Amino acid sequence: MAEKDPIRILAEVEIDEPAPGATVMLTDGRTISVEGRVPSGDIPRVRLFVHPPSEEPDLSGNDPNVPYVEGEVVDNHFAASSVGNARGSLAGNVVNRLTIWKYQDNQWQLDTTVDFLGQHAAEQTVTVSAKNCVMFAWAPEGYIGPEIRPELEREAGDLYRPIRVQVPAGATGVTISAQGSWTHHPPLGGPETSGPDGRDPIEETRSAYQDAAYGSQNIPLPNTNLNRLIALRQPGPDTPGSIDLLGEAETFLDVDGDTKLFLGFHDGYHWANNAGEATVTLGWS
Repeated sequence: MAEKDPIRILAEVEIDEPAPGATVMLTDGRTISVEGRVPSGDIPRVRLFVHPPSEEPDLSGNDPNVPYVEGEVVDNHFAASSVGNARGSLAGNVVNRLTIWKYQDNQWQLDTTVDFLGQHAAEQTVTVSAKNCVMFAWAPEGYIGPEIRPELEREAGDLYRPIRVQVPAGATGVTISAQGSWTHHPPLGGPETSGPDGRDPIEETRSAYQDAAYGSQNIPLPNTNLNRLIALRQPGPDTPGSIDLLGEAETFLDVDGDTKLFLGFHDGYHWANNAGEATVTLGWS
Protein backbone atom coordinates (compact mmCIF):
# COMPACT_ATOMS: atom_id res chain seq x y z
CA MET A 1 0.00 0.00 0.00
CA ALA A 2 1.36 3.41 -0.96
CA GLU A 3 2.44 5.77 1.82
CA LYS A 4 -0.12 8.52 2.53
CA ASP A 5 -0.32 11.55 4.78
CA PRO A 6 -2.49 10.82 7.80
CA ILE A 7 -6.05 11.99 7.34
CA ARG A 8 -7.04 11.61 10.96
CA ILE A 9 -5.15 10.52 14.04
CA LEU A 10 -6.85 9.43 17.25
CA ALA A 11 -4.76 7.57 19.79
CA GLU A 12 -2.34 5.40 17.76
CA VAL A 13 -4.27 4.43 14.62
CA GLU A 14 -4.04 6.62 11.51
CA ILE A 15 -6.95 6.22 9.08
CA ASP A 16 -6.32 6.79 5.37
CA GLU A 17 -9.57 5.35 4.02
CA PRO A 18 -12.38 6.27 4.53
CA ALA A 19 -11.69 9.94 5.17
CA PRO A 20 -13.85 11.65 7.80
CA GLY A 21 -16.96 13.05 6.13
CA ALA A 22 -16.16 11.41 2.80
CA THR A 23 -18.88 9.83 0.66
CA VAL A 24 -18.12 6.13 0.19
CA MET A 25 -19.68 4.25 -2.73
CA LEU A 26 -21.18 0.95 -1.54
CA THR A 27 -20.70 -0.84 -4.85
CA ASP A 28 -21.34 -4.33 -3.50
CA GLY A 29 -24.21 -3.51 -1.20
CA ARG A 30 -23.08 -2.76 2.37
CA THR A 31 -19.32 -3.19 2.65
CA ILE A 32 -16.37 -0.81 2.55
CA SER A 33 -12.58 -1.06 2.39
CA VAL A 34 -10.48 0.33 5.22
CA GLU A 35 -6.81 1.30 5.10
CA GLY A 36 -4.57 2.83 7.72
CA ARG A 37 -1.34 2.83 9.67
CA VAL A 38 -0.21 2.04 13.18
CA PRO A 39 2.92 3.97 14.20
CA SER A 40 3.54 1.73 17.19
CA GLY A 41 5.29 -1.55 16.51
CA ASP A 42 3.52 -3.43 19.32
CA ILE A 43 0.07 -3.58 17.65
CA PRO A 44 -0.17 -6.76 15.54
CA ARG A 45 -3.77 -6.31 14.37
CA VAL A 46 -6.83 -4.11 14.48
CA ARG A 47 -10.52 -4.88 14.71
CA LEU A 48 -13.10 -2.99 12.60
CA PHE A 49 -16.86 -2.48 12.76
CA VAL A 50 -19.28 -0.17 10.89
CA HIS A 51 -22.50 0.92 12.57
CA PRO A 52 -24.94 3.86 12.83
CA PRO A 53 -23.60 6.62 15.13
CA SER A 54 -26.65 6.16 17.35
CA GLU A 55 -25.80 2.49 18.01
CA GLU A 56 -22.47 2.48 19.80
CA PRO A 57 -20.95 -1.01 20.14
CA ASP A 58 -19.57 -2.50 23.31
CA LEU A 59 -16.38 -0.55 24.02
CA SER A 60 -14.43 -3.69 24.90
CA GLY A 61 -14.33 -4.86 21.28
CA ASN A 62 -15.24 -8.38 22.43
CA ASP A 63 -19.00 -8.55 21.85
CA PRO A 64 -19.72 -12.04 20.38
CA ASN A 65 -22.76 -10.62 18.57
CA VAL A 66 -20.76 -8.04 16.60
CA PRO A 67 -19.42 -9.11 13.16
CA TYR A 68 -15.95 -7.58 13.52
CA VAL A 69 -13.48 -7.71 10.66
CA GLU A 70 -9.81 -7.95 11.62
CA GLY A 71 -6.88 -6.43 9.75
CA GLU A 72 -3.34 -7.68 10.20
CA VAL A 73 -0.69 -5.01 10.67
CA VAL A 74 2.27 -5.55 8.32
CA ASP A 75 5.13 -3.03 8.29
CA ASN A 76 2.90 -0.69 10.32
CA HIS A 77 0.16 -0.79 7.67
CA PHE A 78 -3.20 -2.55 7.63
CA ALA A 79 -5.95 -3.04 5.07
CA ALA A 80 -9.26 -4.84 5.19
CA SER A 81 -11.94 -5.31 2.57
CA SER A 82 -15.60 -6.28 2.96
CA VAL A 83 -16.04 -4.48 6.27
CA GLY A 84 -19.80 -4.82 6.48
CA ASN A 85 -22.97 -3.29 7.86
CA ALA A 86 -22.60 0.10 6.12
CA ARG A 87 -25.80 1.89 5.17
CA GLY A 88 -26.40 4.18 2.25
CA SER A 89 -28.87 5.74 -0.12
CA LEU A 90 -28.82 6.73 -3.76
CA ALA A 91 -28.30 10.32 -2.59
CA GLY A 92 -25.34 9.46 -0.34
CA ASN A 93 -26.68 11.12 2.79
CA VAL A 94 -26.60 8.28 5.35
CA VAL A 95 -24.04 8.75 8.13
CA ASN A 96 -22.03 5.69 9.18
CA ARG A 97 -19.42 5.32 11.90
CA LEU A 98 -16.31 3.14 11.62
CA THR A 99 -14.99 2.08 15.03
CA ILE A 100 -11.50 0.59 15.33
CA TRP A 101 -9.94 -1.33 18.19
CA LYS A 102 -6.23 -2.14 18.49
CA TYR A 103 -4.82 -5.31 20.02
CA GLN A 104 -2.24 -4.17 22.54
CA ASP A 105 -0.99 -5.45 25.89
CA ASN A 106 -2.83 -8.74 25.26
CA GLN A 107 -6.26 -7.13 25.02
CA TRP A 108 -8.50 -5.23 22.64
CA GLN A 109 -8.61 -1.48 23.26
CA LEU A 110 -10.89 1.11 21.70
CA ASP A 111 -8.80 3.45 19.55
CA THR A 112 -10.43 5.36 16.68
CA THR A 113 -13.76 6.35 15.18
CA VAL A 114 -14.43 7.88 11.75
CA ASP A 115 -17.79 9.06 10.39
CA PHE A 116 -18.49 8.85 6.65
CA LEU A 117 -21.49 9.00 4.27
CA GLY A 118 -22.72 5.88 2.48
CA GLN A 119 -23.97 6.06 -1.10
CA HIS A 120 -25.32 3.17 -3.16
CA ALA A 121 -24.23 2.93 -6.75
CA ALA A 122 -27.05 3.48 -9.24
CA GLU A 123 -25.71 0.35 -10.96
CA GLN A 124 -24.49 -2.69 -9.10
CA THR A 125 -22.92 -5.95 -10.29
CA VAL A 126 -22.97 -9.25 -8.40
CA THR A 127 -21.91 -12.79 -9.27
CA VAL A 128 -24.43 -15.61 -8.85
CA SER A 129 -23.21 -19.21 -8.83
CA ALA A 130 -25.11 -22.21 -10.14
CA LYS A 131 -24.86 -23.53 -6.58
CA ASN A 132 -26.87 -20.61 -5.09
CA CYS A 133 -30.33 -21.87 -4.07
CA VAL A 134 -33.09 -19.48 -2.95
CA MET A 135 -34.67 -22.18 -0.78
CA PHE A 136 -31.77 -21.76 1.70
CA ALA A 137 -32.24 -17.98 2.11
CA TRP A 138 -33.11 -18.37 5.80
CA ALA A 139 -31.42 -21.69 6.57
CA PRO A 140 -29.77 -21.81 10.02
CA GLU A 141 -26.07 -22.32 10.59
CA GLY A 142 -25.12 -25.98 10.28
CA TYR A 143 -28.07 -26.90 8.06
CA ILE A 144 -27.90 -29.96 5.79
CA GLY A 145 -30.07 -30.12 2.68
CA PRO A 146 -32.66 -32.85 2.14
CA GLU A 147 -31.77 -36.36 1.11
CA ILE A 148 -33.25 -36.92 -2.33
CA ARG A 149 -31.34 -40.11 -3.04
CA PRO A 150 -28.75 -41.71 -0.73
CA GLU A 151 -25.95 -41.48 -3.29
CA LEU A 152 -26.37 -37.71 -3.87
CA GLU A 153 -24.30 -35.20 -1.91
CA ARG A 154 -26.50 -33.05 0.31
CA GLU A 155 -26.17 -29.26 0.28
CA ALA A 156 -24.72 -27.65 3.41
CA GLY A 157 -23.16 -24.29 4.26
CA ASP A 158 -22.89 -20.83 2.77
CA LEU A 159 -21.88 -22.14 -0.66
CA TYR A 160 -25.53 -22.99 -1.36
CA ARG A 161 -27.21 -19.91 0.11
CA PRO A 162 -28.57 -17.39 -2.42
CA ILE A 163 -26.85 -14.08 -3.05
CA ARG A 164 -28.45 -11.47 -0.81
CA VAL A 165 -28.76 -7.97 -2.29
CA GLN A 166 -29.75 -5.04 -0.11
CA VAL A 167 -32.28 -2.67 -1.68
CA PRO A 168 -30.81 0.86 -1.38
CA ALA A 169 -32.68 3.39 0.71
CA GLY A 170 -34.87 5.47 -1.58
CA ALA A 171 -34.92 2.92 -4.41
CA THR A 172 -38.37 1.99 -5.72
CA GLY A 173 -37.38 0.01 -8.81
CA VAL A 174 -34.58 -2.13 -10.20
CA THR A 175 -33.75 -3.31 -13.72
CA ILE A 176 -31.94 -6.66 -13.73
CA SER A 177 -30.07 -8.40 -16.55
CA ALA A 178 -27.49 -11.19 -16.58
CA GLN A 179 -24.78 -12.82 -18.68
CA GLY A 180 -23.00 -16.09 -18.12
CA SER A 181 -22.93 -19.83 -18.62
CA TRP A 182 -23.99 -22.50 -16.15
CA THR A 183 -25.44 -25.98 -15.88
CA HIS A 184 -27.48 -28.16 -13.54
CA HIS A 185 -25.49 -31.21 -14.59
CA PRO A 186 -21.77 -31.41 -15.41
CA PRO A 187 -19.76 -30.81 -17.43
CA LEU A 188 -19.96 -27.06 -17.90
CA GLY A 189 -20.17 -26.61 -21.68
CA GLY A 190 -22.03 -29.88 -22.10
CA PRO A 191 -25.50 -30.32 -23.58
CA GLU A 192 -27.29 -29.17 -20.42
CA THR A 193 -25.43 -25.86 -20.23
CA SER A 194 -27.30 -22.60 -20.89
CA GLY A 195 -27.31 -18.91 -20.11
CA PRO A 196 -29.39 -17.20 -17.40
CA ASP A 197 -32.62 -17.67 -19.43
CA GLY A 198 -32.44 -21.38 -18.67
CA ARG A 199 -33.28 -24.36 -20.87
CA ASP A 200 -35.96 -26.98 -21.30
CA PRO A 201 -37.48 -28.75 -19.54
CA ILE A 202 -39.59 -26.82 -17.04
CA GLU A 203 -39.22 -28.44 -13.62
CA GLU A 204 -40.51 -27.63 -10.16
CA THR A 205 -38.13 -27.71 -7.21
CA ARG A 206 -38.74 -30.79 -5.06
CA SER A 207 -41.04 -30.23 -2.08
CA ALA A 208 -38.38 -31.57 0.29
CA TYR A 209 -36.67 -28.16 0.00
CA GLN A 210 -39.78 -26.42 1.35
CA ASP A 211 -39.33 -27.14 5.03
CA ALA A 212 -39.35 -25.19 8.29
CA ALA A 213 -35.97 -26.78 9.06
CA TYR A 214 -34.53 -24.46 6.40
CA GLY A 215 -36.87 -21.53 7.13
CA SER A 216 -38.31 -22.10 3.64
CA GLN A 217 -41.85 -23.08 4.60
CA ASN A 218 -43.23 -19.84 3.09
CA ILE A 219 -41.10 -19.81 -0.06
CA PRO A 220 -43.12 -20.93 -3.10
CA LEU A 221 -41.50 -23.80 -5.00
CA PRO A 222 -40.02 -22.31 -8.19
CA ASN A 223 -41.44 -23.91 -11.33
CA THR A 224 -39.65 -22.74 -14.47
CA ASN A 225 -36.91 -23.66 -16.93
CA LEU A 226 -33.89 -25.40 -15.45
CA ASN A 227 -30.83 -23.13 -15.19
CA ARG A 228 -32.94 -19.98 -15.00
CA LEU A 229 -31.87 -17.01 -12.88
CA ILE A 230 -34.54 -16.31 -10.27
CA ALA A 231 -35.12 -13.84 -7.44
CA LEU A 232 -36.84 -14.37 -4.11
CA ARG A 233 -38.54 -11.45 -2.40
CA GLN A 234 -39.34 -12.15 1.24
CA PRO A 235 -38.85 -9.91 4.29
CA GLY A 236 -38.48 -12.88 6.63
CA PRO A 237 -39.15 -16.63 6.90
CA ASP A 238 -42.53 -16.14 8.61
CA THR A 239 -44.05 -14.09 5.78
CA PRO A 240 -45.05 -15.31 2.29
CA GLY A 241 -42.34 -14.99 -0.34
CA SER A 242 -42.59 -14.48 -4.09
CA ILE A 243 -40.41 -15.63 -6.99
CA ASP A 244 -39.43 -13.43 -9.96
CA LEU A 245 -38.09 -14.92 -13.21
CA LEU A 246 -34.99 -13.19 -14.58
CA GLY A 247 -32.61 -13.71 -17.49
CA GLU A 248 -30.39 -12.08 -20.09
CA ALA A 249 -32.88 -9.40 -21.14
CA GLU A 250 -33.60 -6.53 -18.76
CA THR A 251 -36.40 -7.24 -16.29
CA PHE A 252 -37.89 -4.43 -14.21
CA LEU A 253 -39.04 -5.12 -10.65
CA ASP A 254 -41.02 -2.73 -8.48
CA VAL A 255 -39.16 -2.91 -5.15
CA ASP A 256 -41.02 -0.15 -3.33
CA GLY A 257 -41.31 -1.47 0.22
CA ASP A 258 -38.76 -4.28 -0.27
CA THR A 259 -35.52 -4.29 1.72
CA LYS A 260 -33.69 -7.19 0.08
CA LEU A 261 -33.58 -9.57 -2.89
CA PHE A 262 -32.20 -13.12 -2.94
CA LEU A 263 -30.72 -14.24 -6.27
CA GLY A 264 -30.22 -17.88 -7.21
CA PHE A 265 -30.11 -20.62 -9.83
CA HIS A 266 -33.21 -22.70 -10.52
CA ASP A 267 -32.92 -26.46 -10.29
CA GLY A 268 -35.25 -29.30 -9.39
CA TYR A 269 -32.87 -30.76 -6.80
CA HIS A 270 -29.17 -31.44 -6.10
CA TRP A 271 -27.37 -28.10 -6.42
CA ALA A 272 -24.15 -29.81 -5.29
CA ASN A 273 -23.08 -30.86 -8.80
CA ASN A 274 -24.03 -27.60 -10.53
CA ALA A 275 -21.32 -25.55 -12.24
CA GLY A 276 -20.80 -22.10 -13.72
CA GLU A 277 -21.91 -18.60 -12.80
CA ALA A 278 -23.65 -15.50 -14.10
CA THR A 279 -22.79 -11.84 -13.78
CA VAL A 280 -25.94 -9.96 -12.76
CA THR A 281 -26.34 -6.22 -13.28
CA LEU A 282 -28.83 -4.30 -11.15
CA GLY A 283 -29.79 -0.75 -12.06
CA TRP A 284 -31.54 1.00 -9.17
CA SER A 285 -34.02 3.82 -9.61
